[in-house]
Amino acid sequence: MTNKITSILFMSAILFTSAIVASTSIMQDADAYKAGGTYTRQTGSKTVCGEVLCSEYPGGREAYDSAKSLR
Repeated sequence: MTNKITSILFMSAILFTSAIVASTSIMQDADAYKAGGTYTRQTGSKTVCGEVLCSEYPGGREAYDSAKSLR
């Protein structure tokens, strides 16, 4: 009985590990694209204001910083 439980736990661990390893290649990085065709991965950079580009944010970077400090 103990050998059966041990083998089931071992096979389950292998199954879960292989499922995690197989799914990591599916995940993609999210990049914020700028108008020039280049991208940045930093959400706190000078070109990205939260979820939008600072050029599209009403009032620009200054308005975003002031609204962020009020939170």
